[in-house]
Amino acid sequence: VPGAITRLPFDTAADLLSLHHQLPEISRPHSLGAEAIDSLLGGGLLLNQVLEFVGPSSSGKTQLCHTAAVAFARREHVVHYIDTGNGFSIHRFLTILQERWPQTFDDAVITMGRVRVFPVFECFELLDVLEGIQATLDDPDSPSLVIVDSATAVFAPVLGGDKAFFGQGMISHVNSQLHRLTASGVGVLVTNDARGADDHRPLGDDEGGVRAALGKSWKAVADARVVLRPSSLGKRKGVASVEESASG
Repeated sequence: VPGAITRLPFDTAADLLSLHHQLPEISRPHSLGAEAIDSLLGGGLLLNQVLEFVGPSSSGKTQLCHTAAVAFARREHVVHYIDTGNGFSIHRFLTILQERWPQTFDDAVITMGRVRVFPVFECFELLDVLEGIQATLDDPDSPSLVIVDSATAVFAPVLGGDKAFFGQGMISHVNSQLHRLTASGVGVLVTNDARGADDHRPLGDDEGGVRAALGKSWKAVADARVVLRPSSLGKRKGVASVEESASG
């Protein structure tokens, strides 16, 4: 169709030059506020990376998302927190902030103001929010970190039966949009449920190990993946490991 190419996503040479000047900030790891996770990742999250936390219920995924949001916000970064399961808690956010990095009430309010929470309950709403974020990246208060907690809540309902083709198509669109954000120097953190919780088996092991939910169509989304396993030693201890993603 004549002229159709103008409607496709593109970057101008000026956009690429601006990104080049941001490379020192993008290419260094940014702490997620959890020393053990930062250590596994070589210092933290890169701002050109989709990082996935995979784990069964009660493995600490949402707690890590809150901690990452606090860690970025207190360093004066804007965070967009996409909450698909009503998991965001301002009480939890404040508790982490005041226990780890105590602030006065006025300063805490400023820190909280850097976190924007988006309630999302359908996969097409997720795509709309991500596209909206992309459209505002030239704004002074554009985010350095986008959190999606969780991918499972919006995609699991559309990956079975006669909805499977639609669901896989939506995952492809969201994957593309997430990587447009990382290409613009925005770090992305997503969570995903798991099937199985054996502490000693690798991701993808079909004999009882932790397997990421959402199947092969989602597998290529992450650039890096941290697998979380509740430990048999008790609720306060657990096991985390980094797995190579299919896209890496």
